[in-house]
Amino acid sequence: MTTELKPEPEPNTAVDSGATDTFLRESEISNIPHTITEQNPIIVGLPNGNTMESLYAIHLDDYDIPAHVFADDQLMASLLAPADFTSKGYVVSVGQGESAIGQKI
Repeated sequence: MTTELKPEPEPNTAVDSGATDTFLRESEISNIPHTITEQNPIIVGLPNGNTMESLYAIHLDDYDIPAHVFADDQLMASLLAPADFTSKGYVVSVGQGESAIGQKI
C-alpha cells in the first residue's frame, strides 16, 4: 500500500492532536470546496475560561468531513482534528514544524 501525502490545505492551518472537531478560520475556506450544513453556532470553552462561538458548520466536500467555521479574530490558525481525517481513511503525518494529510492509495 502506498500513501501519497499532501501539505495541509492552508498556511495558517495546524493539525491539532487534541482537537475533537475541525475548526476553520472564515478567511481560509474560500478556496476549499464546501457546503454550509447548519447555521446553528456551537460555543467552545477555552482553557482561560473564555468562550468563542462559531459562525456556522460546513461539510468539506473533498475530504467528506464536517467542520465548524469561526471568525478570523476568534482563531489564530485553523485546527484540523486528525480523527476527522483518519476515520475517512486518510493518513495524517505530523513532523517537527510541518504536517501533511494523505489518502490511502
